[in-house]
Amino acid sequence: PIPQEVILPERVDEALSCYLSKRRRKNVKVIVPERGDKKDLLELVIKNVHATFFSGRERITELQKALELERLPSVIECFDISHLSGTGTVASMVTFRDGMPDKLRYRKFRVRTAADGDDFAAMREVVHRRYAGSLSNSMPKPDLVVIDGGLGQLNAALAAFKKAGVKLPVISIAKQFEEIYMPSKSEPIKLPRNNKGLQLIQAIRDEAHRFALSYQRKLRSNGLMM
Repeated sequence: PIPQEVILPERVDEALSCYLSKRRRKNVKVIVPERGDKKDLLELVIKNVHATFFSGRERITELQKALELERLPSVIECFDISHLSGTGTVASMVTFRDGMPDKLRYRKFRVRTAADGDDFAAMREVVHRRYAGSLSNSMPKPDLVVIDGGLGQLNAALAAFKKAGVKLPVISIAKQFEEIYMPSKSEPIKLPRNNKGLQLIQAIRDEAHRFALSYQRKLRSNGLMM
């Protein structure tokens, strides 16, 4: 719906007001406030834009630099495996776009084939299902894949990629020392704690863990998991 009033930070051509009024079939005011509540509202909006979109862009740019990625990782997917003492294994996939959660592209999985407690097999299964199953046709591929875990989980994801015939930039992050593993590096990367790229990866990893845990708890509370 076209609003009755549009507040902008600077003057634009009057054609915009005419166009919007024609579409709305009623008069639409396009104003640039110089003082008062509307000016305060506009300044708040600008601050929010900088705090969200621009800070997110800064984080993905820093991540690209830190990991020496060819492409800017605008879309990142992260996988996490969750179970309770080796039973009831589930997995999550969360998506971040321009450094912010894209919850419409979150997905959850009940692990089908892996034995309870086998995190590597569970990771192979869900990564393969994402990039070789129906999701591969309905969802575009990301610029970067993040795996929660160490070298073993990373190798499991790489095995799934190979089976699916997919090539994507992929890393894993081991929580104990926050080390980042990459297929192209013989040793893990340890970024400074204040590195914005690392902070983004941590936020994505923590969100994937939260989403997987909440799914597992929901299944247990509904009596759908033993």
